[in-house]
Amino acid sequence: VLTSAAGDVAGRVAAEPPVVALGDRLQEIPRERMAAALATLEADPTPLTGETPVSLDRTDGLRWTLADGRVLHVRPSGNAPELRLYVEARDADAVRRTLQDGLKRLGALVGSD
Repeated sequence: VLTSAAGDVAGRVAAEPPVVALGDRLQEIPRERMAAALATLEADPTPLTGETPVSLDRTDGLRWTLADGRVLHVRPSGNAPELRLYVEARDADAVRRTLQDGLKRLGALVGSD
């Protein structure tokens, strides 16, 4: 039974599309500016995403999924004055472009650029 279950999991994982993930952070951001930026983005994520997301997950920060499958996840650090951005996409070029653009937009929101 264990072999069968393991085979089923491996098959499901193999059937999933490839995902590339990258992350980076903005440093030395005061907590009050992080909180204000997150409140703004929760109400309207388009200043960060550039488009209307298809879903939002608030489990650990704010995590949006876009129509093309890209994911942007913003969360404050738990132990440093940093605002972190994680991006997922189906290819390395898309994830790099999205991360670079997202950090620029996020920096503008918190006034760090």
